[in-house]
Amino acid sequence: MSLKTIINFLLKRISLKNTLYLMISIFITSIIIIYLPNFNPSILIKGRSNSFQIEIKKTFNTCEIFFNNNVFIKSYSMYPVLTTKGIGIDINSKKVEQKLNSCIIENLLSAEILKNDYAKQRITLNFNDFNNLKITKIYIDNEKQNLKSFYQNNFFSKNKEFSNRHYITKTISNVLLKFNEPIGNFILTFFSLYTFILINELIIKMWYNWKRSSLEKYINKIYLKYNNIELVKIKLTELYMENEIRYKFLQILGPAMGFLLTISSLIVGLNPIIREVQNLNIFFESIQIAMVSTFIGLIIRIVSIILQKLNNSIFSKIDIIIFNFNTGEKNK
Repeated sequence: MSLKTIINFLLKRISLKNTLYLMISIFITSIIIIYLPNFNPSILIKGRSNSFQIEIKKTFNTCEIFFNNNVFIKSYSMYPVLTTKGIGIDINSKKVEQKLNSCIIENLLSAEILKNDYAKQRITLNFNDFNNLKITKIYIDNEKQNLKSFYQNNFFSKNKEFSNRHYITKTISNVLLKFNEPIGNFILTFFSLYTFILINELIIKMWYNWKRSSLEKYINKIYLKYNNIELVKIKLTELYMENEIRYKFLQILGPAMGFLLTISSLIVGLNPIIREVQNLNIFFESIQIAMVSTFIGLIIRIVSIILQKLNNSIFSKIDIIIFNFNTGEKNK
């Protein structure tokens, strides 16, 4: 066994080992990101509704509840819950009538009622209709509550869900919601302008391909510059190869860019935040970017394919013209 064979074998083993370590590291990191996330725990009330209920200790002064988005809060009401029978009396309520991302609930029960044998108060928050409402923080008398414990012991609404997982889909979706429109429009503006340049190039190449005399004049102009037909052929070959690579690249880049922006725009349009705030403008803007991206991507691909065909045709004609030129020079 030669030394080269041994070295190649060892390099392969090292490469496989490093790849395995990398995959294990990524796997562990993914688990850490998803399952050790007390980054943003929250209580989610799934589906459409217009109220939810909580129970808290009777002696509180204020309770502040934070939401992930602004919601229109109509009012809140409360009544004391009897320790023995679990029923309440004397419902008190207060109007809010504001769009807020947090609600401060004041204790509306009188001191007399609080002296009686009540363990907790049941509070109902009334909204102007919401969809998938998310509660991010709760403070009682300026003391932050543990959301998981509060969810288990103090929440009485249906379709509730406690979330303490950090899913990458939500992060990507929220980042795209913030940046997709400005970046997408910048990319589309750039490629729209570049498409006009390609169309102009297409018209010029169609002219040279159709009008042989114009192509001969173009070659003659380059010949006058270098005064060497072989050097002219080398320069035109280099230009042909550059164009060939560029057109092939654009045939991939155009649809890929269009598809990427289409998918990112659809992700934005289907973001739960848009559904929660019921903002149809963002949804339709996303769909518009998606459609325009696909359109421009396809235009770039079609124009690039035609340019590649013309490039090949023109280069074949250049070969013939240069061959005739060489033959004429030899005859002289």
